[in-house]
Amino acid sequence: AGELVLKLPRPLQIWDLDALRDEFVQREFLGLSSTSGDGSKSTRRVARHKDTQNLLDSGAYLAVYLIRLLHGSRSTQQSDHESGQECSEESGECKATDFDEAIESNKPIHWTDITQHKERIPQLSAYLEILPSYSDRIAKLPPSASKNLHDHPLTWTHSSLESLFPKYTPTYDLIEHHRQMAKSEYDALKLASPDEFGK
Repeated sequence: AGELVLKLPRPLQIWDLDALRDEFVQREFLGLSSTSGDGSKSTRRVARHKDTQNLLDSGAYLAVYLIRLLHGSRSTQQSDHESGQECSEESGECKATDFDEAIESNKPIHWTDITQHKERIPQLSAYLEILPSYSDRIAKLPPSASKNLHDHPLTWTHSSLESLFPKYTPTYDLIEHHRQMAKSEYDALKLASPDEFGK
């Protein structure tokens, strides 16, 4: 008791607070825009559950944040948005843009623009590499494999779920409620940011 087992430095921790500090999350889902000259923030649509109008749990924003970090760490070729460049379709020429300039001028931030986190991604790369992607979760298994190691109860079919947990048991209900909550959060994020998240 009272023995220090592991000390994890703050830069290696990923909190929902980090997600709430993400400029894309703030602008697209929390209704915040850049600060105007008088110091006030202009408001935009806030992501809310459709049926209850409740705000989303911070875990929904953490999921978006992790996807953004994961995308940034797995990109082998940076897109124009990620590399902080703006390209003209006619000439094909690119010029550097400043992330802070986009924030100040209230320009849209593309969901793949991870410039804000360019120093943090290398620190977290070992962790981000082991996170399963959607394609990992739905991957077809070879006949020799007994189960998908990336499988999760929220992605199970209803028949699989019911074969393990009869309907209306506490475990079945818990999984179903979490599945409904995740779907509601996803729908709210799509509604709040149809141009970026809803694609």
